[in-house]
Amino acid sequence: MKCLIEFLGDNKQEEIRNRCQLQSDTYEETLENYRDAFLAEIRIIKSWPCNNNKDIINRSRKENNKEKKELLSHCKDECSEYEKSEYIDRIYDVIKKIGNEEIESFFNKIIKVYINWINGNGSKSLKDLSILLGKKKVLKFKQDISNTILFRGRISDSILSPWDMFHIPFNKRYLILNQRYSLTGQPLLYLGMSVFDIMNELNISEENIEKVNISTFDFKEEFEVYDLTNPFYKYFNEGKMQISEMIDYEIEDDIIKSEFFKFILSSICKFKRRVISSNHAFYEEYVIPQLLAQIVKSKGLKGILYSSTNIRDKATIYNTTYKNNLAIFTNFNRHNEEKHVYDKKLYDKILISKPFNFKDIKNKEIKIEDIEYICSMLDIISKDKGSKYFKYTSLQYRLKDDFEILKVYEKDDIDKSKLNEINYFDSKIGKFHLYLIYSLVIQRRDECFAGGEK
Repeated sequence: MKCLIEFLGDNKQEEIRNRCQLQSDTYEETLENYRDAFLAEIRIIKSWPCNNNKDIINRSRKENNKEKKELLSHCKDECSEYEKSEYIDRIYDVIKKIGNEEIESFFNKIIKVYINWINGNGSKSLKDLSILLGKKKVLKFKQDISNTILFRGRISDSILSPWDMFHIPFNKRYLILNQRYSLTGQPLLYLGMSVFDIMNELNISEENIEKVNISTFDFKEEFEVYDLTNPFYKYFNEGKMQISEMIDYEIEDDIIKSEFFKFILSSICKFKRRVISSNHAFYEEYVIPQLLAQIVKSKGLKGILYSSTNIRDKATIYNTTYKNNLAIFTNFNRHNEEKHVYDKKLYDKILISKPFNFKDIKNKEIKIEDIEYICSMLDIISKDKGSKYFKYTSLQYRLKDDFEILKVYEKDDIDKSKLNEINYFDSKIGKFHLYLIYSLVIQRRDECFAGGEK
């Protein structure tokens, strides 16, 4: 592996993490092996000619030089995405300036945080990790997800209400197991950004799709969370970058450097559980993510946006929306007048739809154009940007940007042993996704034209 873009992709880091886990007996040894593998790859990248001497590649286009043309050919063959983004040179230059000792030190301090934790010194672990992330400016990456529609699924044969799709109630916290960003007994609300993600997180196959019930979650107000997703994909996907992000002087070197260390932190938080038995109460791979969650919550943020460990990247898709999850913090108030067993303040900030089951909508064909039509109607009364319906007017474009390039596998209707690769929105789960969004915007349209804004 010699290409920087490949190295900064989620797939490559997953490959390295898995290899390091297989080579290790303990999690601390896994982290040490990952540190060494990460540094080795970085050294290779820094020394490889196509990364180190890009002026050679540029000149080779103009000069008839066999050696230079062979080097350019290598970059096109081995690093197929090399010339895709104009920002790669910039990223490479910044990473090259980061000393290997600084990268190694970052890993070592995180390893020490883990060692202190398993030695029973949790307060020191929390403090040291907070100081480390503060110094590297890793905690400044925030995102307001109030314009994003999220989903939650539950497997149940019973009729469910929106409350049933909320977090596990406080009086049933004994049911809560050790999760990636929450401790045993600590209820968090886990949501996904796509039906594809929900199906993978719940391990739902095409055969048992009718067992799952899914609700949409629509936020009423600004909802700022910590963004732990891959920070480099926006550079590879520069066509979808915000205008402000596309101006070179807006992308400062120290921002890229902070993103690099966030990239390391994000990858460390993605180690899969070595033990998958539900009889085990402790998962060592969850210690760092859980400490991070405590730090993020103490900063006043409402949750953590992260990418699923159950979904492997689709080639050339530099967009994590289809596999993103959101862990939302809950707060227990023992003095609330209603003696509520849920976080009522959080519930009041979200519109949760009635849960839908696939068997109820499988014969209903919805297209993006249907959603576009409803959104255009909402746009009529949303010329004033203060309108609460304004955020839905571009929903169809976001669906296209985030999911139209996504391909999924579905069993052939005739030969069930054969898998066909099809467009996401032509698949069963993609159609389920479209119907859920359509149902939401139809409801908003009815609210809008029936009584206007309240």
